[in-house]
Amino acid sequence: MFCDIKDFTSLSEKCNPEQLVNDLNELFNEIVNIIFENNGTVDKFIGDSIMAYWGDPIASEDDAYMAVKTALDIRKKINELKIKNTQEGKIIFDLKMGINTGEALLGLSGSEKIMSYTAMGDAVNIASRLETSCGVLNRDILISKSTYEDAKDKIIVLEAGTIKVKGKENEIETFEPIGFVSEQ
Repeated sequence: MFCDIKDFTSLSEKCNPEQLVNDLNELFNEIVNIIFENNGTVDKFIGDSIMAYWGDPIASEDDAYMAVKTALDIRKKINELKIKNTQEGKIIFDLKMGINTGEALLGLSGSEKIMSYTAMGDAVNIASRLETSCGVLNRDILISKSTYEDAKDKIIVLEAGTIKVKGKENEIETFEPIGFVSEQ
């Protein structure tokens, strides 16, 4: 899963840098707590983005569902924070999230002087492209067909269209999760 702040560049131009960092760190605390509550692992912070994954060290058949649940929980928290932050004069953040399910290589990557334990591979790249495509498809959350297939008994989605990913012959079907089957 990739979770990114929408329009961060324009926000950073308009906002006091100290307030931006403080408000962003408050938001990241909330997001990280939600990821951990849903059995996810935070891989890294990439500027105004968070990369997370599920299934390490032990994979579960609910990993895809837990990732989608995390995204929906984050969206709910963001909506609550919009009200609170408006009342407190803080920055209002919007997010976009991309989730893909597949095999990834987990291990150390880097140089002789700096190494990081991370997830790599095609499945990770597709998740990143899904997050980037949220703006194009006008969605907050996009999941791949593989994620949908793994979690379809527990989530409600809207078809969101297809995206073309550089280096891939076929377009990728995308879906927008909007709720849980248990809420019906």
